[in-house]
Amino acid sequence: MSGWRWTLTGNADRTENQSLTTTGVATTALQEAVNAGLINPFAALPSDLVLYRAPDQAKSIATGADAELLLNGQAVELPAGRMNFALTVGAETNQLESRSIRGITGLRSYADLSRNIGRAQANVDVPLTRRGQFLDAVGDLSVNFNAEAAELSDFGTLTTVGGGLNWSPVDRLRFIVSFTAEDGAPTMAQLGNPVVTTQNVRVFDQVTGQTVEVTRIEGGNPDLIADNREVFKLGANWKPFDSQDLRLRADYTKSRTRDLISAFPSPTAEIQAAFPERFVRDDSGRLAVVDVRPVNFERQDSEQIRWGFNYSRPLRATRQPQLSPEEQRRFAERRAQFEARRQQGQQGQPTPEGGPPPEGPPPSESGGPRRPAAVAAVLASAAAAAVAASAVRADAAAADRARAPCSSRCSTPGVCRRRSSSGRASRRWTCWTARRSATRAARRSTRSRSRPERRATASAPASSPAGRAARRSTALGSAARTWSSRTSPPSTCGSSPTSACSRSPGAGPGCAARGRRSPSTTCSTSGSRCATPPG
Repeated sequence: MSGWRWTLTGNADRTENQSLTTTGVATTALQEAVNAGLINPFAALPSDLVLYRAPDQAKSIATGADAELLLNGQAVELPAGRMNFALTVGAETNQLESRSIRGITGLRSYADLSRNIGRAQANVDVPLTRRGQFLDAVGDLSVNFNAEAAELSDFGTLTTVGGGLNWSPVDRLRFIVSFTAEDGAPTMAQLGNPVVTTQNVRVFDQVTGQTVEVTRIEGGNPDLIADNREVFKLGANWKPFDSQDLRLRADYTKSRTRDLISAFPSPTAEIQAAFPERFVRDDSGRLAVVDVRPVNFERQDSEQIRWGFNYSRPLRATRQPQLSPEEQRRFAERRAQFEARRQQGQQGQPTPEGGPPPEGPPPSESGGPRRPAAVAAVLASAAAAAVAASAVRADAAAADRARAPCSSRCSTPGVCRRRSSSGRASRRWTCWTARRSATRAARRSTRSRSRPERRATASAPASSPAGRAARRSTALGSAARTWSSRTSPPSTCGSSPTSACSRSPGAGPGCAARGRRSPSTTCSTSGSRCATPPG
């Protein structure tokens, strides 16, 4: 039996029901007294005439037990795959005991029914073709057969035979064709309930259009025979997309049931014509007896077409998101730090960075921690690991959200980083490239050279000779800086160790001595001297 699987299941039930139904007040004696004029119906009624009817009582006990053994496996190796085989053997027993008393008539009914069933079923699934293995052009094609036989102790033998075809020509498309012929038995109640006759039951006769009182017969019908049901089914199932769980399906079902077992329907004119033996009339044509026990109908046909779609999508991710390598590294560092703190706390050493000692009782005399402390430490470690992982993911998500607008604006390859202002990092992200960095450095150098001339010009009156000389010096310096910024990198006057500046009459010390230009000097980038502009 290597490679085969077997399953044994069993079940037992016991159900007990008990009911008590009140039926109201008995009005027969009261109505007779009113008709005789002995009492006034609009005054207080005498208590000896107001009598309650006896209640209806019922009790039932149902017991059942079943056991089933399933054996399945792969029997034979075929070119398209292995043939699957399943065999099921089972037994079932049911028993029903019921007692009832009708309060008005005092009628008592008893029922003691039992049914034992033994069954055996076999299923065979045979693969004929398979994609990529045998007859690839046909696709996946398989057939299945099933047969069952059941023996009922109170009825007889029932059989079921069926088969089907399963074809998948391409991925995500499947066709199913099946046929089943099965026998069905009536229930224990339909077959063995006691026959109960009730008189003076009011029924509307749809043939004569009158309401009459009849004798009603109900209970089980031992003359019922098994019904036979034949079902043909054709179905198609298509999944158009791999990424979405969307399935389109259509099914056509046709069934025919012969000798259908059913409860007796309402006594319409058509039903009375179809079952004349169930309706007995007297000589005057008045309906007298109605038999409503279960009956076999000759045949029932039905056809059904169903089509639609099934779509499913999870509302949230069932898996935790995977950590990036950077997040994994940070998580490992935090976990290692926590483990070190926990171990130091268990050994009685102070935790680093002023951390709290580990929770739980102190370690035992043998040196190892007690079991409650170990459990608490493991739980604390797991909680800290979860918190660390959550913090790493939160930091990475915040950085991605802040960097996303900058990355979308960068037309050339660059690096997104925060802008710095006055030595502090701002919250704004900027796209930095090598060209942009050089341009910003040149602009800063140009602004630093232009500030002294602006201050010098502002310090001398515009009409004085020094003011006019300063304006000319500023203009020449601006022209020289513009030319030099286009041909060479920006430079600062006096940056060379050998540079010297000449001083105009009446001006202060030169730029070489003070580290900057005087109001009447300019910087020549072609040499290492400061030239005085012509007056």
